[in-house]
Amino acid sequence: MSRPQQLSGTAAVSRALLPLPGFGRGLTAWDAPKLSASRPIVAVLCFVGFVAIWTVYASIAGSGLSLHGDVAEAYVWGREFQLGYNQHPPFWAWIAGLWFMVFPNQNWSFHLLAVLNSALGLLGAWYLLGRLATEWERRASLMLLLLTPFYTFLCFKYNANTIFLSIWPWTLYFLIGSLQTRRAHSAIGLGLMLGIALLSKYYAVILVGTCFAASLVHADRAAWYRSGAPCIAASLCALLFLPHAVWLLHADAPPVVYIWGRTGIGWLRSIGYGAEFLIAVLLYHGLSLLLIVTAASPTRRLHEWLRLRQDPVLVTLVLTPVLLTILFGFLFELKISSNMAVGVFPLLPLLAIRTVRNVDTHRLFLRSRRFVLAVTTGALVASPVIAGVVFASDSDPGAKEPRQELAQFVTKLWHEQTQAPLRIVAGSDPYENAIGFYSPDRPSVFIDFSRRRAPWITPAAIAKDGLLAACVQGDSICADHAAQLPLARVHQFDVTLSHAFRGSSRPPVTFDIYLLPPGH
Repeated sequence: MSRPQQLSGTAAVSRALLPLPGFGRGLTAWDAPKLSASRPIVAVLCFVGFVAIWTVYASIAGSGLSLHGDVAEAYVWGREFQLGYNQHPPFWAWIAGLWFMVFPNQNWSFHLLAVLNSALGLLGAWYLLGRLATEWERRASLMLLLLTPFYTFLCFKYNANTIFLSIWPWTLYFLIGSLQTRRAHSAIGLGLMLGIALLSKYYAVILVGTCFAASLVHADRAAWYRSGAPCIAASLCALLFLPHAVWLLHADAPPVVYIWGRTGIGWLRSIGYGAEFLIAVLLYHGLSLLLIVTAASPTRRLHEWLRLRQDPVLVTLVLTPVLLTILFGFLFELKISSNMAVGVFPLLPLLAIRTVRNVDTHRLFLRSRRFVLAVTTGALVASPVIAGVVFASDSDPGAKEPRQELAQFVTKLWHEQTQAPLRIVAGSDPYENAIGFYSPDRPSVFIDFSRRRAPWITPAAIAKDGLLAACVQGDSICADHAAQLPLARVHQFDVTLSHAFRGSSRPPVTFDIYLLPPGH
């Protein structure tokens, strides 16, 4: 097969666009024999281009939306920098907290953070593929990853699931490097990434299990286990997780209690969710699988079309997280979904390529790149239309609930009544977190009026700084909590607000506002 001519300058950028071609082991996207002087610049431009394009897309397509509740929650938790929170470990929330120490509290800032997380995951997948794939397999696999919605359309809900878009491939990269070389820096990287994973969500036990299973089937497993690499990785992982473990013991393990409360849905239902999980995974990879099949030489015999013997490490890295997710769902009678596993498939396209015989990986790369360009361009062009459609639909509560309008109103009301900054807010979910994010005063949130869920709010802080609660009219639980405030000092208001976009308004929502002024 003849090699395509190497490009440079703006032509190279336009041909590459998204695949981060210059990273890792000196490979280029067009199989050039040597790395040209412009290639690192092209690679950086591709990375920046991906981040810029999809941030712009999200900012336009989501311009009629308020932030998803999970995303606002990441901000609310992160600004407090706890060792753990009611539902999850803290790392991904810490990232949000650090991010908004620099960036403004606006939707586009969160979109940028989410896309950066996705781009770092693609970069990790590129390096990981460099350890396992041939040149054209590597390029084609990365293009196929871009044709799954995980790294684009589904990456914007920054939460404890999507953080694994970046964590998972980098963990596997250091695992393979450690197994292959047994060098200390790879073991350190592996331990660091596993520790970060466990500090993000306990779903990371699936990642730990996957790494362990892969180490058992690797050809050099005996030498690896005799080396110091496993000890280094395990020790560093445990050291990173230790502060959170101590917090769990002293705080009565709120995340464990939360997870345990979601178990027991019944085996039949858990089996059904497992089946839905498998179907969703296949559908999300449907276009990639179709392109792989059409890039293979035709044959009438199934055994000539499939290659059943595979690299056991690759098979283990791809299938183990899927099987363990379903198994855990069944054993603990949990509801599982593809949302939990958005980051676990960086090697699935490579396994599919290897499974189908006689795939022309060069042709597959060219075809998949055209599809990536078409999807990216189409999404960007259609983003204004998508914004209008999403706002008019009932698929996203953020399109119909006046979250930003409420934050603006209560902040103005507080200033008029107290002439002081708004420090503490509470109220109905998800409005309390929305006020915490959208209010220019950046108040702390007294989540569910609960010291267990928001230990950073103390009675002394409420007495000193006051509190504003916004309850949806009819939310009796929120109203009951507000009624426990010192009634003699509380000022009550009500307001009806509507979420508006491009001159259209959604149905109004009425709120009861309880304002407890700061103490003197």
